[in-house]
Amino acid sequence: MKTLVFLLTIIPIITLAEVNFFEDDINFWNEKKESKQIQKTSTKKEKFDWSKYKNIENDEFFKEGNHVPPKPFMEVARRPTEENIKNWLDYIRMKNDVQARFQKALAKYRQKVNLSPESSQMLTQKTSSLVQTKLPQKSITITTYFLTTCPACKRMFKTLEELQRMGVYVEAIQVDSEKKLKFGVSVPIYKINKKEKKGIINSGIGVPYSIVRVGKRAIPVNGFQTVKSLFETLNKLQ
Repeated sequence: MKTLVFLLTIIPIITLAEVNFFEDDINFWNEKKESKQIQKTSTKKEKFDWSKYKNIENDEFFKEGNHVPPKPFMEVARRPTEENIKNWLDYIRMKNDVQARFQKALAKYRQKVNLSPESSQMLTQKTSSLVQTKLPQKSITITTYFLTTCPACKRMFKTLEELQRMGVYVEAIQVDSEKKLKFGVSVPIYKINKKEKKGIINSGIGVPYSIVRVGKRAIPVNGFQTVKSLFETLNKLQ
């Protein structure tokens, strides 16, 4: 009787052990299980580093989106000495000469060779953006009046910045001077005075409105302008 009671006592323990034993997979090759570590990502944002943008010796200071201005421009902007300004103007004139020589050679080539319509169209598209002008000896100034809410004015700043990189002095006058400019530019910006603002409002002139000056001569131009169209205006003043 005692033997029977003992067997009845240990059977549930053995059964439970067998069940627990077969619950796990059999490790035939004695492989080690890799423990999965859950990486916690930090939601804390790093503080913005202003130092590289506030240093004029850093190229990031001049960078606009993906565009970085030519190194000669950055050098003359950092150190506008007489020597650097002279070298900058020489650099611009040399680039103009190279472009003029290329266009002249290309014109001769097109006269000698019968190009297909596709090739001729491609050459026209590729060379139409090449702007060439002889920079006058007299000082050039382009002043543009703009509104902060004007899309065409924002596009106009791209033209002004390109002219600035080419050695032309450009400036912008903000008509709605009470509002904050919401986009960054490298062009000098000045607040409009009351007399100028009243004159523009009374005349009904739209913006962007630019005044192209060479020496004492000046021509007003309305609306958005490209580098090419402004150079054509400059050539009229020479």
